[in-house]
Amino acid sequence: MRLEAARNETVAEIIRRSGILGQCPPWLDPLRGEGAVGIFGERISPDTVPADGDRIEIYRPLKQNPREARRKRARSAL
Repeated sequence: MRLEAARNETVAEIIRRSGILGQCPPWLDPLRGEGAVGIFGERISPDTVPADGDRIEIYRPLKQNPREARRKRARSAL
């Protein structure tokens, strides 16, 4: 989805205006702390004002710590 942002419009305002949260599962709302937002793979605050051409991303919370998951797999492989 492509949107034109107004000058000084924050990531949170852009996400709300886009309506994308209506397409996400009800438990995923990065503006309320359930998940996170980022720009090009780097986590940011929803109050950030993006630069021209930035891609805003919504990240879901991890179900499990990746390091712990690797340790469990390594233990079960022994």
